[in-house]
Amino acid sequence: HGERIIVPFYDKLAQADPEALPTQDLTAFDAVLVDVRWPGAAALALMAARAIGRPAILDADTAPRNVLERLFRLASHIVASEPAAFILCGEEQGPQEACEALARRTDAFVAVTGGAAGSWWFDRSVASVRHVAAPSIKAVDTLAAGDVFHGAFAVGLAEAM
Repeated sequence: HGERIIVPFYDKLAQADPEALPTQDLTAFDAVLVDVRWPGAAALALMAARAIGRPAILDADTAPRNVLERLFRLASHIVASEPAAFILCGEEQGPQEACEALARRTDAFVAVTGGAAGSWWFDRSVASVRHVAAPSIKAVDTLAAGDVFHGAFAVGLAEAM
């Protein structure tokens, strides 16, 4: 109860040509949120969002390091799971140290989510990592909890909260 496992599978048949996507006009959207499952499309969407000054949010989760590195450079806001942060920074660091290490590599907003341990984000106004604890609950199923978190984060940015 309350655990999750991610088994990424990159089916070449599901990786259609991202150039066919209608990214030329994203002005109707207040923010763009992508994950790592279709890296080519995610890269195009992040670049298109940044080109028009919209938040370009990366849900960085378990993926090959080269995919994370590529998308990391394109995002204006990065919310990484602990596993993704460890892929990028090494598992010898805790989530707070990984958050700081990631933030030092980019000008983007950086956060690391740690499930029941809460979330860490780098506050550039004071040049340090901040932490918010997660509420204590009895989790029955955490499937899509990260998706809900990332969606709420994107809405918060889009609504200038």
